[in-house]
Amino acid sequence: LADVYERVYDETQTLQLIVEPAHAGEARFQILRLARAEEEGAEAWTMHATGKIGAAQASLPATSFNPQAVQARCGEEISAADFYQARGALGEAVGPQWRALDKIWRGANEALAHVPWPEQETYTFVAPPALLEASMQLLSASCASNKSAPALFLPSGFETLEIFQPVRGPLWCHAELRPTQLEPAARLGELHWYDDGGA
Repeated sequence: LADVYERVYDETQTLQLIVEPAHAGEARFQILRLARAEEEGAEAWTMHATGKIGAAQASLPATSFNPQAVQARCGEEISAADFYQARGALGEAVGPQWRALDKIWRGANEALAHVPWPEQETYTFVAPPALLEASMQLLSASCASNKSAPALFLPSGFETLEIFQPVRGPLWCHAELRPTQLEPAARLGELHWYDDGGA
């Protein structure tokens, strides 16, 4: 992410997606926005994100996920209402369409959430944006286990994103923090989605 854009919902924006071949089976992309005249003095394209995309022969992992085992490790249970109220107290406003988490279990450096996403929902995306946002919220929850000094963590980018099959609900989302050599205030983590059958 090169430049985070604060969206104004009653305005229409012009975006541009540029995809260029890189290596065999791989391409690079850029996402740009046409800046308004009052922002730049004249119309100009502002880059907001860059990345790489590629085709891969992915197969579903053989292991089966057991949410009860994670719940046993995560002793703190948080309702969705309390979770979003706490985030609001730290200055983040989460609209109702982005409140996908139902219940959260939090432990040391990990968190688990149930996402009652409607199975009959009409899907335009392989991974609906609201579910991606919910995953980022859960990763933030796994960072915020210090009740005496609560902090709000916001995502800054993805290292790798693998989707083995279209995401359908209801789901379990599991977040785990990983060791990192980044600056002290930064966090690095892994997110996994599972259906109710553990796949």
